[in-house]
Amino acid sequence: MHLFRVRRAVGNYLYRGTRPCPDARGQGRRGDRHPRRGDRKRSAKNRVAEPFWTTWLGYAYLAANRIADAQRVATVALNLARERQLRGDEAHALSLVADIAVL
Repeated sequence: MHLFRVRRAVGNYLYRGTRPCPDARGQGRRGDRHPRRGDRKRSAKNRVAEPFWTTWLGYAYLAANRIADAQRVATVALNLARERQLRGDEAHALSLVADIAVL
């Protein structure tokens, strides 16, 4: 339940700039007013949690015994955290790197 709340809060943070859906009186289609999530450009400041979720993806790969993928994702998460000076996420990514090294 807690993870769901975090994901919902992060999603609301990332997509809070969208406008409300047009009403049903023919004032346009939804697609005309709303950019698709994948097509929308996001700046680095709106992706603060990216190293955090990338690290969790690495842990998922590690749990699935996909060591090469986990190593690649851990390196990406570590680089992102260092670029953005997110020390907590950097420590989390280093923990993932250490877990991979033990195997």
